[in-house]
Amino acid sequence: MAMELGTIVTQEQLAADTLLQQAEEALHTRDTPLVKTALLIGEEIPDIQGLVEEKTSSLRVLDLDYTVKPAAHWAWEG
Repeated sequence: MAMELGTIVTQEQLAADTLLQQAEEALHTRDTPLVKTALLIGEEIPDIQGLVEEKTSSLRVLDLDYTVKPAAHWAWEG
């Protein structure tokens, strides 16, 4: 079975992609615990830690406790 080099995806990459997708979905649904869980899983699995950190680096700058802020706070930060 021949595959192009560009199409080979490791299980670690798939796991990191899955975690990133879950975290992004959680952000859209404002499910803070799921975002935290995805980041924690990435820290607990050394084989994919680098990939998860790379893929979720933009998530780390977010304030993960945003759900406790009033709506006016979000409107102000816009």
